[in-house]
Amino acid sequence: MYLKSLYAKNFRNFKTLKLDLEPGINLILGDNGVGKTNLVEIVYFLSTFGSFRTPNDDDLVRFGESYFIISGMYGDVKVEVRYADKKKVLVNKVKQERLSNAFSTIPVIALTSSDLEIVDGAPVRRRRFMNIGISMYKRPYIDILSLYSRALKQRNSLLKHATTGKEISGIEIWEKQLAMNASPIVTARKDYINRLLHYAVPVFYSLTGQDIEIAYKEGADYENLMEQFKQMRKKEIERGYTLYGPHRDDIIFKTKGHSAKVSASFGIKRLITIALRIAQARMLTQIRGEEPILILDEMIGELDKEKLELLSDLLMDYEQVLIATTREDLQERGDYNIYRIEERDGAPFIRKGAETIHSI
Repeated sequence: MYLKSLYAKNFRNFKTLKLDLEPGINLILGDNGVGKTNLVEIVYFLSTFGSFRTPNDDDLVRFGESYFIISGMYGDVKVEVRYADKKKVLVNKVKQERLSNAFSTIPVIALTSSDLEIVDGAPVRRRRFMNIGISMYKRPYIDILSLYSRALKQRNSLLKHATTGKEISGIEIWEKQLAMNASPIVTARKDYINRLLHYAVPVFYSLTGQDIEIAYKEGADYENLMEQFKQMRKKEIERGYTLYGPHRDDIIFKTKGHSAKVSASFGIKRLITIALRIAQARMLTQIRGEEPILILDEMIGELDKEKLELLSDLLMDYEQVLIATTREDLQERGDYNIYRIEERDGAPFIRKGAETIHSI
């Protein structure tokens, strides 16, 4: 299946948007700042109910407005998100009581310039990469994460206000919840990394001629987490937060036997992130039996012609791909659907080929 149409009102710089899309590779061209990324951001938000650019949903509301509405038709399924202080999600006009029930109804994998943080950034960025990836095929994982996060917040609050040498009333309740939910989180993540490795290694080799190692780094001894809490209570009171658990886990990437974060070049790090996203897409296809929509936002401009050709060959495997870029030379391939976003009188409008298909 593919995304047939998009609608948006008051999202970023779009006052209104009605756009029909095609299967295949859709090239979204335009100068910087006209709304290319905003367009693909709508697609990503309809999948994950969050942005790949900001954690604050208020940032997505058009200036001067108090709400936004976006929707997309994926096959015969319509997903709609309405936001005004809080999110409301509808699938085929039925309100979803919990966002997790509809997460990734439209399966989307996004390759963005910020993906470099998966290799170069803090561990929290790599945990987010795992959490979103797992949630796309295992929705109960979202609820387990929520329970763990709630218990972690409560325990950290008690530690922050505790005094060394004194009993902390009620802390064992939250420790039991942490220990109970840590196990399924770590099990799901280890399984995810093993699956990811299976797909990422050949993709990375096809792009670079090199091997890659990917390993899960545990942030605790999960066989005896409750005992660790007791033994490290004094130290954790001094720090004011929980030192052990899945919220401290990480992923280690190695190329040529060395840490990619420390030793790899910028180009190799970029290709690692591409391999990871393609691996995610292949994994999702195998597990769910449907190909995800691939989004590429402004990251192909960093690839040379050879790597771009290799990536283009990989993209041909997918029913629908959306590429937002300033690179006019990509039109030369001749097998892409071309959409162009331009600005007229301070507002964006969209053309497909030479035809104006939507004014905003």
